[in-house]
Amino acid sequence: MPDNQEQQYEDELNQSRAGNEENEGNDSQDNAPKKSPSASVSIPVGMLCIAGFFDLIGLIPILNLFTDLLAALLFWMWQKNYVPSFDPMLNIFTNKVIDICTLGIFPSNIGIVLVAYIKKRAASKETPAVAETPEPATNAA
Repeated sequence: MPDNQEQQYEDELNQSRAGNEENEGNDSQDNAPKKSPSASVSIPVGMLCIAGFFDLIGLIPILNLFTDLLAALLFWMWQKNYVPSFDPMLNIFTNKVIDICTLGIFPSNIGIVLVAYIKKRAASKETPAVAETPEPATNAA
């Protein structure tokens, strides 16, 4: 069964390559690669765990000063790679201001990761193309 699926995948890949070679140089939207419905942005679980860890350590008063700086640096570097079109400093600054206003009760590091995920998910959504209706075939009898 897996061999059949692999063969089917290879056939589709070869057909796609052949279609791309034929239409090379044509810049219409029809040639744009289509995203499959299953290709969605997944939640960065590892970063959520790290953010939760930094939020828990942030409950310790003196240690909070050092861990917040370390967390901000870490999440800034991560966001530059995860969502390059998004300004990570604005996200970090906003979440830290909310964290200060709520006296540290708000899990700001988890908020940073979730906002980055939402921005990446919104950026990955394609605008649906207008479907062209085929012209009816004429029967010449």
